[in-house]
Amino acid sequence: MLPVAVRYLEDIRARLDLDPAIEERIIRELHTHLEEAIREAKETGLLEEEAVREAISSLGRARVVARRMQEAHKRASGKETLMAALPHLLIALLFIFHSWDSLAWLLAILLPIVGVTLYGWWVGKPAWLYSWVGYSLVPLFIAGYLAVPSLGQILSFIFLKDGSLPNWGTLLIIMIYFPLALWIVVSTSIRVVRRDWILASLMLFPLPILATWLALLEEAGGFFNIDLAQAHQADLSMAFTSGALAITTALFIRLRRRSLKVGALVAVTLAVSTIVLHNAESRPGLLGFLVLAILLLGFFLSPALLEAKWNPRDENRESY
Repeated sequence: MLPVAVRYLEDIRARLDLDPAIEERIIRELHTHLEEAIREAKETGLLEEEAVREAISSLGRARVVARRMQEAHKRASGKETLMAALPHLLIALLFIFHSWDSLAWLLAILLPIVGVTLYGWWVGKPAWLYSWVGYSLVPLFIAGYLAVPSLGQILSFIFLKDGSLPNWGTLLIIMIYFPLALWIVVSTSIRVVRRDWILASLMLFPLPILATWLALLEEAGGFFNIDLAQAHQADLSMAFTSGALAITTALFIRLRRRSLKVGALVAVTLAVSTIVLHNAESRPGLLGFLVLAILLLGFFLSPALLEAKWNPRDENRESY
């Protein structure tokens, strides 16, 4: 079999998230089907390379075939469902017990999340992993949030010729941190989108909640001058939203049909929009709710646009 056909089958395998034995059986069946299609195409007078392209075209794009196989064979177990929902539940506990302002409790939650993420990435990226990936990126965003004043000081000095630069230690940390953090976020997102955009959407679930929480901290005086009594007023709402994300994630993992998974994305959008507006100082009403919901839905569906517009694996096979 020509290398192009071998790459096609390996592309399908890379997009599957099933038991290894099931994946192997699917690839064997597709290999057999592809060989038969190639033989039939050659019998019509096509050269081998043309026959391979015709056979691949008859099967369909790798990502489409992989998704069909995924929907036909994948149903998450109770353990996998719990694993997917667990990081949301852990974050909910931080808010329920008003413990997010304790460095010890934050580390006790975030370090295991990062550890489980690295483990899941190492053992083959199971479907439950991607909600953990989203929370593993949270420390990067929090560190970026803390560095914003120093970054603003640098930009003001460079472009407005105002003020002075931070000390050399701070300057060096910022120069290393932001490119490194950007590389981690972008490379991780690209890897997940290449596998399946809907998994990338699952990874994005925690980020609007994080943005809401950071905005609430700013309203309460900022990270270094925070009014804890004011900041903790939103804890119950944040815990409720994290719990709603846990339930939605569990449904997301259990559902086979992609249309129903997209429905779960809409449910997350409504939940996040509600919590954001509930904690806002001014209530913008129904129109504001609709605008925010549309923006959030666009955010959650943005990986689909990235996959449609830029996916090297499929671009190489447009002629198939």
